[in-house]
Amino acid sequence: MAQCVDLVRAKTTNTKLLVINCTPFGESGPWSRYKAPDLVAGALGGSAALTGDVDTPPLKLWGDLNFMVPGCYVAVAALAGFYHANKKQEGQSVQVPVHECIASCLEHALMWYFCHEYFPQSYHRVLPRRGSLHWTDLYQVMQTQEGSVMITPLPSADSQLAWLIEEDAFEDLLDPEFQIPGAARNYMLRMMEILRKWATSKEGRDLFEQAQTRHLPYGFVSHVNDVAENTQLAARNWWGSYVVGGRRVTGVGAPYQFSKTPVEIREQETLSENDGNVLDLVGWSQ
Repeated sequence: MAQCVDLVRAKTTNTKLLVINCTPFGESGPWSRYKAPDLVAGALGGSAALTGDVDTPPLKLWGDLNFMVPGCYVAVAALAGFYHANKKQEGQSVQVPVHECIASCLEHALMWYFCHEYFPQSYHRVLPRRGSLHWTDLYQVMQTQEGSVMITPLPSADSQLAWLIEEDAFEDLLDPEFQIPGAARNYMLRMMEILRKWATSKEGRDLFEQAQTRHLPYGFVSHVNDVAENTQLAARNWWGSYVVGGRRVTGVGAPYQFSKTPVEIREQETLSENDGNVLDLVGWSQ
């Protein structure tokens, strides 16, 4: 309460003051005084329940992802609040509860919960843990003779069927039973079974290339060394050269490309080396 009073008092003396308060559960509610490190935040926010496979326990998300996500929301809130303060000359205090940030990332799971009756493959309100398997069952990583490929018959099951017919690998997909209204789900699941067996006769990269020429969005599962040698990234000059500890190295590029202000990667000064000029750098005065 004292903190809220301080914020209100500060806003009356500085009309452009923006305060972002990121806490585990916010400043109100029955859990407002609870603590939550990353793993607890993932458990209480629901993200841990979606991880792992059907025959494994729930898994911790990579790194500190349950804190990294709220960090992104803090940045968005700060930029939005800063814009509002400059435009309206009105400061505000913003709450960013970690718990709500994690829950917002469960949009697909919560929509399933509220609308499960509209999905033909729904057995109950909560989608079971499925590892890497997509909720439609129509995007699956399948093993080939060399490497793994993410395979899907979407967006055109007819194109996929035509390909299987060309290679005499369609098996029973032309049976009349699959033409009956309401049999589409069984038809697609059967196609996935056939595709899994068919993929074992293929070389992964060749299968990926053939699928792309047919406008079927297969994806070869890349290892780190594959990404490092990726011709698409090289063709777009994505890799950057920059200095780290006095040495020039090649590293990852930026996730965006500006036409007028190209990204420049520079060796960063630490805050302790430049703490006196931080406000000047961001255009704020004391």
